[in-house]
Amino acid sequence: METKVLIDPQPMDDLRIVLFGKTWVGKSTLGDIIMGNTETFTSKDLSKDRTQKSHSTVEGQKVVVVDTPGLFKPGKHEDELVKEIKRSIDLASPGPHVFLLVLRFGMITSEELEVLEVFERTFGRRALAYTTVVFTHRNEDEEYEAHIQEAMIESKDSRELLERCQWRYFAFNIKD
Repeated sequence: METKVLIDPQPMDDLRIVLFGKTWVGKSTLGDIIMGNTETFTSKDLSKDRTQKSHSTVEGQKVVVVDTPGLFKPGKHEDELVKEIKRSIDLASPGPHVFLLVLRFGMITSEELEVLEVFERTFGRRALAYTTVVFTHRNEDEEYEAHIQEAMIESKDSRELLERCQWRYFAFNIKD
């Protein structure tokens, strides 16, 4: 018996994206870029380390981006941050389409794996099926794909992280 998949010809109402990762990896900057606005999430006021939501229309598609506070921020207890990050699900109601794990381009360490562990404990293992890794960088180096491949060879942590996210990743130059 053949299974038929019915595809709804209507575009989705909105694309809901949740950004998460460590502090200072470019989450807010990436959110600003996605929204087409350079000051939606980035702020000089560092006391605003809380989950934020913004919506816009990008190339005809409604987009909602939820920017979560950075994990492992000095002086913040993990339980407080996890509670704040859980708010992202409410803000992305009825639920996110994709989680973007934002990491600084370079070697992945056990701390990045710990970010993934916190994510998995917070949202459940199934959420990994909707997670893509975004490597942010601020340089003109077009050889990032080769660097990522090299990291896969040299780093067990890199392989494990990308494997758990089903090898979904891309690199993004946030300088431009």
